[in-house]
Amino acid sequence: MEVDVYSSSASAMSAASRTTGTSVAATSSSSRCVDHSPDSLAQRCVRGKQAVKANLAAMNSEQVKLATGLVGVGQGHLFENWAPPGIDDDDKQRLLAQLTSLDAGYPGGLRSYTMNARELLLKSKHGLSSLEGYSGEIAAGHTLKAASREMHETERHGYAVMHQCALVLLAGGLGERLGYSGIKIGLPAEITTGRSYLHYYIDSLLALQSTCDMGQGQLLPLIIMTSPDTHVKTLDLLARNAHFGADPAQITVIMQH
Repeated sequence: MEVDVYSSSASAMSAASRTTGTSVAATSSSSRCVDHSPDSLAQRCVRGKQAVKANLAAMNSEQVKLATGLVGVGQGHLFENWAPPGIDDDDKQRLLAQLTSLDAGYPGGLRSYTMNARELLLKSKHGLSSLEGYSGEIAAGHTLKAASREMHETERHGYAVMHQCALVLLAGGLGERLGYSGIKIGLPAEITTGRSYLHYYIDSLLALQSTCDMGQGQLLPLIIMTSPDTHVKTLDLLARNAHFGADPAQITVIMQH
């Protein structure tokens, strides 16, 4: 199966040029390039194309379509380090599985993602915006003064309908930027007791639950949305701390993909 590394990319550039109304030379990473050094991206794409072609027999039809499609939009460098057939095939399948998952998660797949990204970058390069003609404005808000009658009335209304609500906590991030090796919700919320953010959050939930007009035996649900990086650690943090006093039945942990 022959795949032209360059033609699809050139088509993408032409389409972007038509969209923007400008005449632009194709300068994407997969376009023909005067830099023929071994480490140039164009040469890396060519090596990737050759590697995919050599390993076609080890892929099913969907994998062949995905890999050759990525090569066709200049992403051949993803495969440039593939060994010959029969060597490290498990690693190749792992990469293909990851690409398949990503491809399914974007409308039109990774090929469409790449084409859209190039079009947006091309527009940006020429000072064009897809938001042309639109203007931003600050939404009208309402400020409640602390301890005011209006604030108390609003709180009372909230308490009355809280039994119809659930709390959602987004917990997909790690604390790396904060110099913390664990998950963010495990960080201490204050240094006096070292109580974690999740502990503080659940304490607030339980206080709200005891104050609101809940039905007999009704619990205020908490949904914690995790990521593959934080899911197991979140479950462990809850288990080690007896769910911080909450009923395990009222906490649902959902992993996002």
